[in-house]
Amino acid sequence: MSTMKRILTYTTLLVLAFIFLAPFLWMTVSSFKPQADIFASTMPLQWEAFWVSQPTLEHYVKVFNAVPFVAVTVTFGHLLVASLAAFAFARLQFPGRDALFIVVLSTMIIPGEVTFMPLFMVIKTLGWIDQYAALIVPPCSALSVFFCCVSFFEIFPVIWKMPPGSTVAPYRVSTGTSYFRSARQHLLHWDCSCLWASGEAFCGRWWS
Repeated sequence: MSTMKRILTYTTLLVLAFIFLAPFLWMTVSSFKPQADIFASTMPLQWEAFWVSQPTLEHYVKVFNAVPFVAVTVTFGHLLVASLAAFAFARLQFPGRDALFIVVLSTMIIPGEVTFMPLFMVIKTLGWIDQYAALIVPPCSALSVFFCCVSFFEIFPVIWKMPPGSTVAPYRVSTGTSYFRSARQHLLHWDCSCLWASGEAFCGRWWS
């Protein structure tokens, strides 16, 4: 390879590397800038956008102050929604249950990148920008914990020596309880998978 060709090759690689690394560099540098300076040098783009003149840790302080509250709240909401939804799909009989379960299952093949913009538009429409609700409500509908609970509720009759495919209807008739109370008294407090899933959900929120 000639010297000129090598210079061109390395120059092209350096330019491409900068193009791909520039957004990450800008995000890292901006995390140490005051809020008013983050977009000051981006329209048009100037070299000051990649330099910190007055470093601050205010953004990191806000994040670490909010993390415990968000992680605990999301974990509780995630388990509540997932347990009740899983109980309904696994142990109740209602029209269209299997078809609806397939629809829920099919949403797992949708990449997260596809839902970023629609989710942002929903959050903006609801007025949740810079609010805790934007961090707490959407993750409560994640499906990882839901499928763990469904799997447990499906094998629950084996543990209690109930007929396969049985529901909680006989239990409700004999005790006169509601569906919610049946789930809480007869199933949910035995759901060991929720204990594991709670740790998974908490760690996921803590590190995100």
